[in-house]
Amino acid sequence: MRVELTSLNTIRHNKQNVGTTAIALGENSGRRHVLAIYNNSNKTVYLGNSDVTINNGFPLLGKSFFEISSEANLVLYGLVENGIAEIRYMEGG
Repeated sequence: MRVELTSLNTIRHNKQNVGTTAIALGENSGRRHVLAIYNNSNKTVYLGNSDVTINNGFPLLGKSFFEISSEANLVLYGLVENGIAEIRYMEGG
């Protein structure tokens, strides 16, 4: 697992529950340029924009890691097919 933290002003981390309705992941402070997510559940979390569904989302399998970075502020959404999944995130901006 590689997370580059060069030139980041703030690092935030926490856990978050993801349910069957798309939810913005992390704090989404308006300053985020790096987001790392660990799916701490056995459920698949589907990632995408605010219109993400289980049919079009990027699948993040249980106990898997995902990282995304961008020069622009990014917002990533997630949901599960049923129940609740816990994710852990680390973000910086």
